[in-house]
Amino acid sequence: MQQALAEKKAQEALRKIGSCCAGFQWIKGNYPSDECDHCFSPVAEGYNCFAGGHFVCMKCVEMLR
Repeated sequence: MQQALAEKKAQEALRKIGSCCAGFQWIKGNYPSDECDHCFSPVAEGYNCFAGGHFVCMKCVEMLR
């Protein structure tokens, strides 16, 4: 239940961020070799756009929650 609430809050934050710059929705995962499009930090945990080329880290998502 707590995990579902955390994901709901993350989805609300992602709506504030909006789709990636190419217009795709976000998919949760681990992407340690890629950097966040917002803060340029490594995306150890975060979201990748559906097309696969854009990333947002959990730190940026949590800042908007």
